[in-house]
Amino acid sequence: MIRTALAFLMASAIYFYQWTPYMYSSENVWYQGWYHLKGTDFLTWEKLGAGIEADEKFATHGAYSGSAIADDDKLTIFYTGNTRNEDWQRIPYQVIATMDKNNIITKRENPEITGTLDGYTDHFRDPKIWKNFDGEYYAIIGIQRKNLTGTAVIAHSKDTYNWQILGEIDTNLKKFLDICGNVLTTLNSKITECSFFTTRIRSARERLSQYLSDRIFNRR
Repeated sequence: MIRTALAFLMASAIYFYQWTPYMYSSENVWYQGWYHLKGTDFLTWEKLGAGIEADEKFATHGAYSGSAIADDDKLTIFYTGNTRNEDWQRIPYQVIATMDKNNIITKRENPEITGTLDGYTDHFRDPKIWKNFDGEYYAIIGIQRKNLTGTAVIAHSKDTYNWQILGEIDTNLKKFLDICGNVLTTLNSKITECSFFTTRIRSARERLSQYLSDRIFNRR
């Protein structure tokens, strides 16, 4: 289970995780969404069912990771919609949805960012959104350069509409792709930590070594 978003709204903890109920049932099933839980003590959770679901427009091949923040009396959810066209080319969409106090989630009619960026591949996903002390919004989004090295870009919006890409985050690290970014801020909204789940291509030897290690130590 991969954590997708955790936020607090109306004295409740709202938790989403990536959910693929039909995985392995058919090779042509592309359903991936978010499952929705609500709780107050982090021990007991109420299951609310599907939260963000794949759709026929901007997430035909899965609703990928993202994040959510409490924004006044609603939850603002920012996630990646994954699509493929008839030539199997990926077209990513960065999509915003909102959830009201009755747990009703509504997707916006149009995505906030469509497609890829110049100089990068179609691996562009998993926005982590936060609201700055001045009331404006920022997001870090994982992305892969054309030379197959990974990084992340910062996006900015005054009102969660009309997002502008400000540039890359410079980590001086060599990796395949940065995904599932996270940001830790202080009470005055200063960024103190920025982290990513980093993926990379592994050799057959590495995969075999990991498989044997998992079998020996019963980790699977």
